[in-house]
Amino acid sequence: FDTFYEEKMIFSEKLKNASESSKYKLKQVMFKILVDSGLLKKEKDKFKVVRPLLKQSFIDMIEDRGDKEYILAIQGGGL
Repeated sequence: FDTFYEEKMIFSEKLKNASESSKYKLKQVMFKILVDSGLLKKEKDKFKVVRPLLKQSFIDMIEDRGDKEYILAIQGGGL
């Protein structure tokens, strides 16, 4: 997550120039969103990434629109 966050700071002046307390709070909120959405699971003092299960009909619909890269990103398949 830290690597992801640092990469985002490279492309966002607002994020790069935010105070340390704002950066900390943003990370907390992002983790909460990921946990609440079921994409992260807290196990003791660590977090585990949970790959979402997608219905085939949803996958087919996205692929029909020419957005296969989104399915690969969601499922962790890379590009």
